[in-house]
Amino acid sequence: MSGSSSGEITVPKISDQIPHDLVTEILARLPAKSLARFVCVSKTWASTIRSRDFHNSFVTRSSTRPSILLALSDTHRDRRYSFFSFPISDNEESPSLAYHGYMKRRTFSMFHSVRGLICLKCSSSPVILNPSLRKAVTLPVTTPNLRPEENDRYCYLGYDPIEDHYKVLSIETRLSYRSGTCSFQEIRILTLGEDRLQWRKIEGGRFHFPDSPGTCINGVLFYRAYIKHVGITLVRFDVKTEKFSFINAPNHHLPSRLTDYRGKLAVYGPIRRGFLRLFVLEDTEKNEWSNKLYVMPHSWRDLVPGGDELFDARFTDSGGIVLAPYFTRSERYYVIHCNPERNILERLSLEDPKN
Repeated sequence: MSGSSSGEITVPKISDQIPHDLVTEILARLPAKSLARFVCVSKTWASTIRSRDFHNSFVTRSSTRPSILLALSDTHRDRRYSFFSFPISDNEESPSLAYHGYMKRRTFSMFHSVRGLICLKCSSSPVILNPSLRKAVTLPVTTPNLRPEENDRYCYLGYDPIEDHYKVLSIETRLSYRSGTCSFQEIRILTLGEDRLQWRKIEGGRFHFPDSPGTCINGVLFYRAYIKHVGITLVRFDVKTEKFSFINAPNHHLPSRLTDYRGKLAVYGPIRRGFLRLFVLEDTEKNEWSNKLYVMPHSWRDLVPGGDELFDARFTDSGGIVLAPYFTRSERYYVIHCNPERNILERLSLEDPKN
């Protein structure tokens, strides 16, 4: 408010320029679906939303309303993976699936997620996907002089919370199935966010042949691998120091699925006769494991369409389980949410927006 020499009181106009800090603060409070649209508003907004500082701020805020990132595949559409998130907050009274787009299944064969980013294993080079923004970045070819079809390549994404670095680990291996020996192995690593994305060779210790997706917990990347004369084992990779170590399996039949169970590594297999067995690594140094058995309610199968058998299981801090089918014949994407402690059993569905 201001005055004039004639005594008239005038109201100043509101500036059409909102401070950038305020815009960033507002954007960080919005859902991911809105951010995916707002990158088209202007180059400034797009640059802000796609920046590392904004991503860290958004992930930090999201930690107060944690969610599980899922990739659901179908058999009746054009063979694609659709990406969804499911809230696991204890305060969520009516949880629902949020859709984040899809990718053709022929373009990649394996994925795992870290803090909202997804690493995709593709035939030529790894791809990093941010499903919330529906943006994908293809990384440089790891070994341009080698033909991908001659070797098996596994790619993993890890996060170092101390240095705030995302790193992609690439392991290219040639395995002789007759002798069970690894005739060739090359391990490289790439740090995201650098001005020039460039792979570096690192030592991986003994030859090992990865055979599972990975999971990153508190700066440590875990995945399953085969080692000659040892068999199936677990690999532990420290993202900060870039050092490998190996963990003895809890038994000779190590399940292939790895997950984060309340901040600890856990492995599990398929549900058999209504039971889901979980092995939790309680102490890495002492190689101490605990054995947990989840008993599914008798009626849980009534919520599953016929033909859907294998499920990806995720575990919430409140004792709940979220089951997502690897492949579904259903006309709707769905997950099964079960919490025995709270007597919750429900099927959550979502019509495919691209149906």
